[in-house]
Amino acid sequence: MRLGEETYVVKHKTSIKSWRDRSKKVKLITCFLFIWSVWFTALPTYASDISLDVEATTDTVKAGDQDGKSMMKDRRFVPVPIPISNPTLGTGLAAALLYLWPHNEDDTVSPTSISGVGGLYTNTDSWAATLFHQGYYARDRFRLQGVLGYADLNLKFYGIGNDSIFRDNPLAYGATGTIFNPQARFQLPFISKDLYLGLQLYYLDVEVAFELSNILPILPNIAIGQRNVGLGPILSYDSRDNTKWPSTGNYLDLAVLDFGDYAGGDFDYLQYKLKWSQNFSVTDSLVLQYRFDGQLIDGRAPFYQLSNINLRGIPWGVYADDMAVTLQGQVRWELFKRWSMLFFGGGGRVAEDVSDLGSSPTEFAGGTGFRYMIAPKAKLTIGADLAFSNGRAEFYIQLGDFLSN
Repeated sequence: MRLGEETYVVKHKTSIKSWRDRSKKVKLITCFLFIWSVWFTALPTYASDISLDVEATTDTVKAGDQDGKSMMKDRRFVPVPIPISNPTLGTGLAAALLYLWPHNEDDTVSPTSISGVGGLYTNTDSWAATLFHQGYYARDRFRLQGVLGYADLNLKFYGIGNDSIFRDNPLAYGATGTIFNPQARFQLPFISKDLYLGLQLYYLDVEVAFELSNILPILPNIAIGQRNVGLGPILSYDSRDNTKWPSTGNYLDLAVLDFGDYAGGDFDYLQYKLKWSQNFSVTDSLVLQYRFDGQLIDGRAPFYQLSNINLRGIPWGVYADDMAVTLQGQVRWELFKRWSMLFFGGGGRVAEDVSDLGSSPTEFAGGTGFRYMIAPKAKLTIGADLAFSNGRAEFYIQLGDFLSN
């Protein structure tokens, strides 16, 4: 976004009545794109299945079939068009080209490693491009993941705390910048094969621009360039049967990031993040899941780095403060081989510090959705969720399991 140009931000958070009365054109385009994306990834040739059928193609290669070897290489690439309907970014289309790495014949433990390139554009004139990787190596003793991206986003500032004056009339602002977030985890086998210790770097170089003249002509436009650089440890425990679509097992992720000028940043603060989830397989087709998220800021952080309630149905940034906690549950019902239905709900709170958390109001959200498994062997899914909160409805397109991200 450039100063001096009119900022166009679609107000995506609506009442249930106005949500139903939304432009038919936008609804039809979104539905068409989503149906097309599911159809595209479920062609009669089952391209995504074949791309992951490494064992079969490996047997062909062993038999000396060079055509099979070529086929195996070609079918490891999986294009995925992803329609976007998100209260934070708006409505649009994203696309990703995934590369699913073949398994080592001697490694039957590591999940499928995935690399990819992607991009998006929405009706709020927001766009982004990214490179990403999620890798598992040496019988899952070493995990490496990361993202490198550039974005130009038009967003909304809802204020800070539970009684913000901007809650119902948010300020439009633009954020343009680069993010780089690599993470490495190493197994601690002498303690537990499910325990990992790691390190991560978080780098965000962004320009934040508020066009205050749109509110009152005499007010100045403001553009501030800021850099956030943090480094810190990660402790993870992962006993899930699958990292992308778990049915059993537990997952803990505790991360601490120390932001400061020692690493070239403009802010000095500590950020703590805790994620804990459990998965219970009731029957072969019914799975119960819950997840707890806790976030804490110690120091003065920029508003876009504050803690947020992490619930479908509550847009990012609506409730933000130094501390946030979220508890949510989900019932997953696998209707057919590839199709699943979801029912989810939960609540969250934000507060300035721990002592105020008990008296803070709880914000609730819940809804239903479905998933289609586009890559069964990698357990990669795509689907849609409809969530409700405070008399408003939000529609999301999801790649993967929300509780496992």
